[in-house]
Amino acid sequence: MKLGLLVIDMQNEFFADGSPATPSLHAAVEYINGAIALFRKAEAPVVIVSDVEEPRVPGTEAFALHPSIAARPDDLRIDKRSGNAFWKTDLDRQLRDRGVDMLILCGFCAEFCVLDTFRGAREWGWPAALLRGGIASPHPDRIRLVQEICDVVSYGALEGWMGLLHKPS
Repeated sequence: MKLGLLVIDMQNEFFADGSPATPSLHAAVEYINGAIALFRKAEAPVVIVSDVEEPRVPGTEAFALHPSIAARPDDLRIDKRSGNAFWKTDLDRQLRDRGVDMLILCGFCAEFCVLDTFRGAREWGWPAALLRGGIASPHPDRIRLVQEICDVVSYGALEGWMGLLHKPS
């Protein structure tokens, strides 16, 4: 089994000063970057998913990935125009081309784009789980709800899986 990590909508606009989501986003960064490090060590794909909606468009500061996220220029980038990162994008093909057969999702916003992409993954036939601690929302109760209705993996369990499943050559 080869895992792929989807880092969803961790863009500058959502980290704006005074945003009710900012504390949750900063709390999720530690788990997201921990997962990114595990995927890098295992040479497994990291996919940076970004939301496109006026005025948050490619080339703007609002659209850019927040600098706290440990992304690299060679990470796969997917720009989406709906909540579901699979809708009208080539995400499915890109993942299959890389030999991925299970997804771990993290990012913002738990009850919208993360949940929509989780459901989209399932509709496309992907086994998927959310990274516990790695999803954010301005509403903590919604994070709990999304974690209750979706499959979730802890960082510790993910670390164990990555060690067992991905042995770089």
